[in-house]
Amino acid sequence: MIYLSGGTVSLSSNSYINYFTEEADFWYNTSIICNPDDFEIGINYVLIRFLHDNYSSATFSFQLLINQIEINTETVDFEDTKEVLPGEAITLLIQLTEAGSGYPIENATISYSWEFGIGEFTYLGSGIYGLNLTIPLNARGIYRFNLIISTDVIDYKASQYSFIIDVGEITLPPIFLWIILAGSAIAIAVLGALSLRSYVILPRKRKKEAELLKRTQRFKDMQNIQAIVVIHRQSGIPVYTKSFSILEHQKKELFSGFIQAITTIGEEIVGKKGTQEKPKKPTDVAIFEGLIELDFKYFYCLICDVEEIRLVAILREKASQRLKKQIANLSSAIKLELSDLFSSWDGNLDVFDKVVPPIISGHLELFYKEAFILAHAEYIANIKKETEFSTMETRILNVIYSVAKNKTEFYLEPVMETVHEPNKDLVIDALEQLIEKKVIIPRKS
Repeated sequence: MIYLSGGTVSLSSNSYINYFTEEADFWYNTSIICNPDDFEIGINYVLIRFLHDNYSSATFSFQLLINQIEINTETVDFEDTKEVLPGEAITLLIQLTEAGSGYPIENATISYSWEFGIGEFTYLGSGIYGLNLTIPLNARGIYRFNLIISTDVIDYKASQYSFIIDVGEITLPPIFLWIILAGSAIAIAVLGALSLRSYVILPRKRKKEAELLKRTQRFKDMQNIQAIVVIHRQSGIPVYTKSFSILEHQKKELFSGFIQAITTIGEEIVGKKGTQEKPKKPTDVAIFEGLIELDFKYFYCLICDVEEIRLVAILREKASQRLKKQIANLSSAIKLELSDLFSSWDGNLDVFDKVVPPIISGHLELFYKEAFILAHAEYIANIKKETEFSTMETRILNVIYSVAKNKTEFYLEPVMETVHEPNKDLVIDALEQLIEKKVIIPRKS
C-alpha cells in the first residue's frame, strides 16, 4: 500500500467548502462548525474529494443530519401546579433554556391558552418570560394552562408545555360538613355506579374506542408508508418509485435487486417448510395470500407479486390488515393497467411516471404525507360561527399557527409530534375533522 502526501482534500456541502490539513504519517484532518448559514436543518449531503497530480480523483460522500435544539421549559416559582384564589392577581414566570448547554433563550414567543382566554408572555431578560394574570371571580376547580413555545430562529424546535391552575374556594365550610356530604354522596352513588359502569359505561367506552380506531387507521396506514416501488419481475427493473425520504433515487436499482434476491430465497425456504409452524425470528419471512412481509428490524417491506408486477411498500412498522388489503388491490390494478404496456415496452421509464401515479392515488390516500395549507382566515372564522371546534382541534390549530409561521405550507407529522397528547388517536381524529371541515387543505387538491 502506498501512502500519498501533498494531495488536496476538500469537504463540500451546498455552498460550503473546507480543506483538510495534512498531518504527520500521511493523515489529513479538518474540523467543521455546523453553522446554520452553511448547513440546513435536516439531512445535508457532504462530499469529500481527494486530488493529487498524476492520480485520478477519489470521492466519498455521506449524510450529515442536523437536528433542531430542544427547548427546556421550567416554571420559576412553582412545580406543576399553581394554587390560586378567585379574583387573585398573580405573576407567572417561565424560564427557557437550551437542552444540553443550559444557555437562556431570548426573544421567543410563548403563547398561552386556557378556559378563560389566550395571550402571550412578555420577555423580561435572561431567558425569563412573565405574565400578569387575574383569576376570574367565577373560576373554581382545576384548569390546564397550555403553552406553545416558538422562536424565529430555525435552530430551535417548537414545543408545548402545560401546568395546572388550581383555583380554590375563598371560604370553606367546616370540615365535618364536608365529611358528611362526601359520605352521603358516596353511599348514594356506590351501588348505582357499580351497575352503571358494568352495563352502560364500559360497553359505551369500548364502542367509542373501536370507532375511534377505525376512523384513525387510514391516517396511520399512510404515515406508515415510507416508499413505494413498482418492479418488473422478469428483469428486476424498478419502473416507478415514490419515496418519502427513506429510499434514495439513485439507489433504487440496488434495492430492487436486493428485494428480488431475498424474496426468492424466502419463497424457497417457506416452500420447503410446508405446513410447519410460522417462523418468529425478526428476519424470517411470513407469506400468505400472495403477500410477503419482511422484517428488517429497522423497517418492514410488504411485497405483493401479481404476474409480471412486483409491488414493494417500505414501512416503518408492521402493516395492518387494512393496508395489506390496499396493497393487494393496488397491485392488481397496476397489473391490469400495465399488462399491455409491457407487451410492447421499449425500455423507456418516463411513461410509467405518467401512468402509475393516478393508479396509486386511486387506492392510497398519500395526500396525508404531502404538504397542507390553511384555509383563508375569513373561511375559518365562518366555520367557527357555524360549528364549535373541539379542544383538540383548537390545540392543533394553535400548533399549526406556531409551526407554520411565515410559511405557506406545513406537514401533518410535525404537527402531531408537537401536540403533547399520549393518545395519538385523539390527535389524528381531530386532524381528520379539520380536513373534513376544509380548515386544512392538501396543497395539491
